[in-house]
Amino acid sequence: MFWGAGRSSLGLDPDAIAEQLGFTAAADNSVDATASRDFAAEAAFVFAMIGVDMSRLAEDIIIWSSTEFGYVTLHDSWSTGSSIMPQKKNPDIAELARGKSGRLIGNLAGLARDAQGSAAGLLTGTCRKTRTVFDSVAQLELLLPRWPPGEAV
Repeated sequence: MFWGAGRSSLGLDPDAIAEQLGFTAAADNSVDATASRDFAAEAAFVFAMIGVDMSRLAEDIIIWSSTEFGYVTLHDSWSTGSSIMPQKKNPDIAELARGKSGRLIGNLAGLARDAQGSAAGLLTGTCRKTRTVFDSVAQLELLLPRWPPGEAV
């Protein structure tokens, strides 16, 4: 049972627990207090939008670093050479960002679908929701330390 939610046969004082946790009062119904999974969908949305923004910037970087434009030169840690043309710099991190954004969007869509298909008090999907949010965090942990790319010419 969620602390401060509903009543318990354990001899707990929900009102005291709610006060200690900074809530205005204990919830009368534990299902009402714990059934919402909006926090997971909201977090997944924020992570997906970070991915979308990174993908848009990555697309610009890919174009700007191309030989046709040449606006930026990518640092070696952000690129790899080609086996045929070793002097060419492939924008690997930018390409990775574009690919990972699709996964983040997919995680958001999966969470929304799970929420849409579940009864309000049904908590069996909690594990999948948690894994999906943690996966989104893991994808961003791969990308964010390597961002931003390149240096201006």
